[in-house]
This record gives sequence, C-alpha cells and structure tokens, in this order.
Amino acid sequence: MKKVKSKVLLLILLTIIILFFILKDDFNGILSALLSANPIYLILIFLVIILAEFIKGIALYIIIKNNKKNYKFKSAFSLAIKTNFFNGITPFSLGGQPFELYTLKKNDNIDYVTGTNILFKDFYAYQIALVLLATIFLIINYIFNIVAFDSVLSKLMLVGYLVNLAVALFLIYLPYTKGNMHKITSFFIGILSRLKIIKNKDKSIEKMDASIDKFKMQINDLKTNKKMIIKCILLYMLRFIPLGLATTLSFYAVDVYSVGFVKPIIIMLLIMTMAAFVPIPGASGGMEYGFIAMFSFIPSNTLKASMLLWRFATYYLLLIMGAVLIMFEKRKWDCENRTIFGSIQAIC
Repeated sequence: MKKVKSKVLLLILLTIIILFFILKDDFNGILSALLSANPIYLILIFLVIILAEFIKGIALYIIIKNNKKNYKFKSAFSLAIKTNFFNGITPFSLGGQPFELYTLKKNDNIDYVTGTNILFKDFYAYQIALVLLATIFLIINYIFNIVAFDSVLSKLMLVGYLVNLAVALFLIYLPYTKGNMHKITSFFIGILSRLKIIKNKDKSIEKMDASIDKFKMQINDLKTNKKMIIKCILLYMLRFIPLGLATTLSFYAVDVYSVGFVKPIIIMLLIMTMAAFVPIPGASGGMEYGFIAMFSFIPSNTLKASMLLWRFATYYLLLIMGAVLIMFEKRKWDCENRTIFGSIQAIC
C-alpha cells in the first residue's frame, strides 16, 4: 500500500508540473476555453470512453470464459476498468497485469498459471490489433497525405510504430518456432556467469528452461484458439475507434472543427505507439507534448484546452474510475475477512 501511495503522489507531482508548463503562458485563455466547452460534446467524450472500456471488457471476458465457463461479463468489465489504475501509476503500464493476476485468483479462483496464460492472450490480441490498425492508418495516410511526417516527433512516432511492429511480428512467429531455445539461453547465461553476475549457472539454466517451456505452452495454446484470438484482435481494433473519436470530440468541444474526423484518430494511435516507450507513469509529458506538437497549427489556448479535455478523458478519468472500484472492492474484501462480531460482516 505504501508503494501505491508513493506512486500516486509521484503522479500528482508530475501532473502539477505538466499543468504548470501548459497553463503558465495563457492561463486565462485556456481556462476560458475549458469553461465554455460544449457540454454535449463532453458527455459524448465520456460515453465513447466508456464504450472503449466496454469493448475491452468483452475481449477480456471472451478469453477468461474460455478457461472458466461460469465467468460473468460484469467481472471482466469491472476488471478492465480497475486495471487502468495500476497501469496508470506505473512506468510502461507494468502494474496492470500483476493486479489482474491477483484479482483473478482472489475473486474467481483462477490459478496463476492459467491467469498468466489468459493475460498473455489478452496482450497478444492487443498488440496485434494496435499494429494492424496503425498499419491500415499509415496506408490511408500515405494515399491521402492526411498527416505530414516531416518533424522530429513524427519520426519518433514512426520509430515507435516500427518497434511495435517488430514485437507483433515476433509474437506471430513464436507459435511456429521449433525447439525450446536452450542453446541461446545457455549461451547468454554462460556469459553472465563468467562476468560473475550469475552465481549458479546450471540452476539458472534449469529455471530458464522451465520458464521457456511454460511460455511455449502458452504460445502453442494460441494455435488451438485461433477463432477466439481473431475475435479479440478485431474487438481491440474496434476499441481504438472510440479512443480516437474522443480526440476528435475534444476539439469539437472547444469549437475547433478544422481538424476533420480521421486525422485525430490517426495521430492519437501513433502517439500511443510512441508513448509506449516513455518510462514515466501514464507516459506523462510524452502524451501531452505529442498532442500539442502534432496539432500545433491550432491556436494555442484552444489547442491546450482540447488537449486537457482529451488527456483527462483518456487517462485521468479512467484512473479515477479504476481507483473508486478498487476502493469498493477492498472494502468488500476487508468485510469478508472480518472474524470479530459476525453481525459486522452482515452489515458490510
């Protein structure tokens, strides 16, 4: 709990610093644009974000139900939202999967091996969907020249895309590999052993071989569940549409219609591919900078106002929703674990 609190405090500090740099030049103008934002578009932004999480919940539900037949959709939807909190407060979103693993064990009695298999399939579907949709958008952009990739930031986005593409291709290739990579792991562990980084070479190789065997079992399981994985990939591709639409609506809310409809979706997706490598919780700083730099042709006060709306909806809102659900669940767990005065448990 102390670690979580420290991460939240760090996130609050980062947010304050970012807000300072965003607001310092034109506080009154940005505040005026925010206060005059169209409430209809604000409601629509909220709805499309919930829709995105709903779709994510469906994908997660399909994967989990394949392993636990009586699993409920509301549990998957709740888990999808709660995971946003731990993803949001940890660098590279590393905190989400351990929380999901723990929750699946605690709430649904899904063992850690099965849980790891479920989460790997979920990551697999997400990664493939991200790259497929980004590829489609890049092809559309190449044909219609919607976004000009001539700035340094644009090139960083392309690098991010290429790295994600490499990861996706590796994931696609893995189910068709032969062998257990014993020679490769033994070679690298041998080097680390000579450098005195690893003390027990044989034990380390044995552990690594066991881990790789488990990983290969997860990978090979994908071959027997192709239809399920394809469904989830399509769902995750669909999920990116409302996320991109939130970007468009954030401009419409402050009366900026010149951005069009498709352009913000393409830029949002490429910002996500780049921000995946920003080693700060929520990619804070990188996401905001990327948004402002890519839409720099829009007047400063309305641009920053729309960025704040977009960032709040796609990050902070989900963070808050996840935290609230976790607090309710923690209270439920605390109540269930009380042994003194049985009547207190009944009240809870």
